[in-house]
Amino acid sequence: MTRTNLLSAVLSPNGWYCVVGLKKTGHPRQTFVQDLAGVELETETLLAEGYDVYFACAKYKESGARTNDNVGDIQSFWLDIDCGEGKPYETQGDGADALRGFCRTVGLPKPWVVNSGRGLHVYWPLTEPVSRQDWLPVAKRLKALCVEHNLEADPSRTADAASILRTPDTLNHKVSPALKVKLWMEGATTPFEKFRSAVGAMEAAPDYIPTFADNMTKALMGNRQHRFDTILTRNTNGTGCLQLRSEEHTS
Repeated sequence: MTRTNLLSAVLSPNGWYCVVGLKKTGHPRQTFVQDLAGVELETETLLAEGYDVYFACAKYKESGARTNDNVGDIQSFWLDIDCGEGKPYETQGDGADALRGFCRTVGLPKPWVVNSGRGLHVYWPLTEPVSRQDWLPVAKRLKALCVEHNLEADPSRTADAASILRTPDTLNHKVSPALKVKLWMEGATTPFEKFRSAVGAMEAAPDYIPTFADNMTKALMGNRQHRFDTILTRNTNGTGCLQLRSEEHTS
């Protein structure tokens, strides 16, 4: 199954997997599991119940909290490129062309690409896991390079270690009928030092967003992370998880 191929490539073998189900109505559902068999079981369960299914892009030290502080090993870098009417790229082909040009200009290896149903989720797997502390300055630089070279990637995802993105072999229910989420292209696997040499690094930003931050600050700083049960309550008054609150904008 292609979802196993992708997850095996982009996630460290160490720590807890996190699977997230989202619906337009009803509460989000978040589950931590210890192996890919558990990921498969939870994904198929959520899919059968009509959820949009996501996986956490990092592994976690402990179960129960999808927070930056709980992030353990990270074994990839990623981008979320929105495509479609009203999005930065009119078609997925336009987004793919922009991505290819970006990779050539920056000197990045061929990425793995997931067709999210409407947009593109892009991954550069690493040959070895790295800590969040080592990963974040490079992710911040990758985010800056997207701006410098006019690649329209969602800024709230690129440098947020606690991001979630769509799981292949599931469905995107943003439109009716639902669209398939599928692995579009397998790419290279790169040593961390080689990727860092191509991208560079910059000083890391805080892992949280003050509640008083304006929209531009929120976009630059990425997602605020909290314990999941607290997020559900805080979303009702506008101070919860930015990724869940802006989920209707996710490709």
